[in-house]
Amino acid sequence: MNSQVWQSLLHLESRDTVTDWFERIHGRQLNARRSKEIIASARQGREYFRSADTASFTVRPLLAFYGVASLCRSLTLLHRKDAGEEGLKQGHGLETVAWSSTLSSDMPAALASINKLRVRTCGGLFSDLLAVTSARRVLHIYDRAIAVSVDGEEQSLGREISFSDILDRLPDIETVPSTERPRRWIRLKALDYSPEAGATIAVYGSAEHPVCVEYAKAGFVVSAEEDPYDRGGDRTVLTADSATFRRYFPQFLDTRVIRTVGGLPSAHITSKFHQDVWFSQISVTYMVSYILGMLARYYPTHWSALMGGEKGDAIWPKINAAQVYVEAALPELIVESISDSVFGSD
Repeated sequence: MNSQVWQSLLHLESRDTVTDWFERIHGRQLNARRSKEIIASARQGREYFRSADTASFTVRPLLAFYGVASLCRSLTLLHRKDAGEEGLKQGHGLETVAWSSTLSSDMPAALASINKLRVRTCGGLFSDLLAVTSARRVLHIYDRAIAVSVDGEEQSLGREISFSDILDRLPDIETVPSTERPRRWIRLKALDYSPEAGATIAVYGSAEHPVCVEYAKAGFVVSAEEDPYDRGGDRTVLTADSATFRRYFPQFLDTRVIRTVGGLPSAHITSKFHQDVWFSQISVTYMVSYILGMLARYYPTHWSALMGGEKGDAIWPKINAAQVYVEAALPELIVESISDSVFGSD
């Protein structure tokens, strides 16, 4: 547990601080009951993460998911202007899709099918979290925070996403480059956006990269970047007017384990999960943790086989990296989201 990040999160357990934050965000006073709800969830999240930090990997993902859910619940309550715990939807907000049939083969085949496990979005904590984080859209590109105002949008329920859909878009997760599956992410060099001028996105890579091709098909103009001061490797620029940028809002995800030389997260643009859906990085991290936690909880035989060196365990390094990512990313993202809302993006 990163002591600096968790020291910052301790402010979520202070009634005075939470009350001040709520008033800054919403321009109204926070009642005593809601402040206790926010604090209780934050404290519970910290204790779950503390337990996960010292637990065997046999149960670590499950404990971490409870910590993730508790911290996300605290964040959601802070960002909701009206209604406390009684106004939150019941349930995790995700449901497994045919996991039993996917994992019903003999053990080697079942382990090899873990990347095919699917989840479906539904009403619950995930949808509540997505609503508050989508409404406060701030993109962090290295040391810049760029606020992008968008129309209030409701994410459709019933979206299905596979485990591989997520892992393929998280640059922290890839341990061995694959020749069979092209990368679904490309590293950002810079991003500029304004409602009047639209977006200019510079990336490290060629115009033939699958991500660049996808955004070109969506209406972005893709061209090679000429940089007289840096001739090492391909550079590409994607431009779009404001309407195109908002219609096909890019999926941005950054690293939280792998850092730049300056210690900052490394920003990336990825393929979209669905054409008309954008997920905040907190919500993507929530999905990863949910899948790992439910796999460890309800399929302990498969989980133990993964850790035991059984045939078919090629996904194990990615699963291990995914758990490391969750524990590093989620607390940071909570702190970042609060900072954006309380102090603005400047």
